[in-house]
Amino acid sequence: MTETRVRLRIERYADQGRCVSHLEDGRVVFVRFALPGELAEVLLDEPHGRAGRFATGEVTRVLEASPDRRQPVWPLAGPLAWGGGLGGADLIHVSLPGQLAWKADLIGQQMSRLGGVDVKVPVIRVPGDEELGGLHWRTRIELVA
Repeated sequence: MTETRVRLRIERYADQGRCVSHLEDGRVVFVRFALPGELAEVLLDEPHGRAGRFATGEVTRVLEASPDRRQPVWPLAGPLAWGGGLGGADLIHVSLPGQLAWKADLIGQQMSRLGGVDVKVPVIRVPGDEELGGLHWRTRIELVA
């Protein structure tokens, strides 16, 4: 596989710690370690699904950073290009307020897409979470229609 690096403007949040952008040809790219509004250099993986209609990629360099970006507190969980690669810390590059905004946005997207309702869902931290730097907790939500 040849390496393909592209510059992308990141558009919005997606699930699994990825954000959405588009290539010049219109194909969707799900980008790890990105934030909406950022301009980033992205290393593309192999095209995926439906005959290559979308791709995945990972930030290798941030050219214009979001105010919600922070240095990963656990570098081993960060991008491969920065010496990381371990899983389980999808939002390691996002500030604590940015993590809340990301989660609230995703819940709102799902409520709109699946439930047909436009609602803002408040997301709050458990007591003591800020003192721990947002670490040590993993939260899941399940909605049933």
